[in-house]
Amino acid sequence: MKTIILFLIGLLSFASFASAQEGRATSDSICTTEMNLPGSVHVISPSLPSGYETWSVPEVQDSDKKISVIDNNRSSVQWVTGRPEDNGFASYSIRKGDTLRKLTMRMSLGQEDRFVELVLKINRRDERHFPKVGQSVLVPICIGIAEHYAPIPENNPNPRGEREVIVFLDSQYAGAYQNGKLQFWYPVSTGKTGHETEPGKYSVNWKAGKDHVSSIDPSWKMPYAVNFTGAGKAIHEQELPGYEASHGCARTSRNGAMAFHDFLRIHDPITIIGKSPSAKAMMSKN
Repeated sequence: MKTIILFLIGLLSFASFASAQEGRATSDSICTTEMNLPGSVHVISPSLPSGYETWSVPEVQDSDKKISVIDNNRSSVQWVTGRPEDNGFASYSIRKGDTLRKLTMRMSLGQEDRFVELVLKINRRDERHFPKVGQSVLVPICIGIAEHYAPIPENNPNPRGEREVIVFLDSQYAGAYQNGKLQFWYPVSTGKTGHETEPGKYSVNWKAGKDHVSSIDPSWKMPYAVNFTGAGKAIHEQELPGYEASHGCARTSRNGAMAFHDFLRIHDPITIIGKSPSAKAMMSKN
């Protein structure tokens, strides 16, 4: 009886996911597992006691059911854009006792490092600022697809050089572009109220190593800083709370800071895109 009930719920969840892929809203998300185990599926649904479960239901693989299942092998696609919920992620409401590590053990199916990296990147946070009970967090249910998702434009129609980093103030993400093509992206935390990061066209003045600190306040650690203004503003490693919190710099994760540091050369352009429609016009052709 339990198997039959799970099977029926599974079919409903798959149907809901198929509807979502066609553009209709749904509260359930489902995906075949990254490990591609026969009949094993990920389900995230508010109707489940735990909010998240992995089921083994071989029948859902039956092609006669004509259920649309998201393709978990899109390695030929460099980037997919749009809503994260349509591209390997699902929204999960944090429950009592949930921590990032506990979610990772329950949800990652042996892909712990990849899972954690994606959760922190897409939610623009570090582990210290992981969401609290009742808050929503995006989690990857299809890691193979989620790793190809970009929350920023894939193409820059107006590149300022061979290599360019663009910081998007509205979404709080930054991307590295080579010849106008997105190479990688990371979350940022830019200037808070009173210390805003000003939109504009800048370039790399200097780069520093992992032990760099601010010349204004030595307690401000700025590992892997890439300076882009004479006022000392830079892209560098620091805390990521999920919102604008810096003194004007573009904070990012350690992996992000190292990646931007290695990617950029002296005099390479760094562009800060503002929040107004006119400020974002340069990306309108994307």
